[in-house]
Amino acid sequence: MALEILDRNAQVNAVITERRRVAEAKERAELELAFDRKEEADLQKREDFEQRAETAVAEWAAKSDAAISVLFMNKRVTIRMDQPDSVLRDIARNAAHLLSQYVNRAIGEGVVMAKNTGRADAYTPDPLWLERLLSLDLQYAHARGLVTVQDVKTGKSVKLKTLIPSKAVTTSVQTSGVRDAWLSGGDSKSTPRRTMRA
Repeated sequence: MALEILDRNAQVNAVITERRRVAEAKERAELELAFDRKEEADLQKREDFEQRAETAVAEWAAKSDAAISVLFMNKRVTIRMDQPDSVLRDIARNAAHLLSQYVNRAIGEGVVMAKNTGRADAYTPDPLWLERLLSLDLQYAHARGLVTVQDVKTGKSVKLKTLIPSKAVTTSVQTSGVRDAWLSGGDSKSTPRRTMRA
């Protein structure tokens, strides 16, 4: 009889344990599903906000009609800052910075030349200054159509000259692996080796 009671207790305990395991698994699955739904809802909320923010920034940039114009050497260089795309806005900001640096350097050079020579006409800029500026410093902005240039006197767009790359200075090409005879051991006039005698 004692064995039967032990057997029945073991069975009851096994059933209770199984019911608890099933209930815990069910509760765990429900909690995981609830957490997943909450994370998904938070992610969707964040993505919606980011989309609204980007749209708002693009609309504001377009409404601002922002542009920076610099008058220098009878040319008006204008950079459009009202770009809806963040990459283009960054390129435009960088171009504006580089343009102001270029003009500040050129003014500084002119001032120094005038001061050192006592003549106002001592400084003459490179005739291709505009082409060099647009093909070097403002290259990325110019290639994307963010920069326009007008002649101040005529009010018309400036037709740029094509820059011809300067010919590189050619140097003789070294054909051997060693640059001088002494290093290669090929100099016949080298001094004989001296050995020390004991």
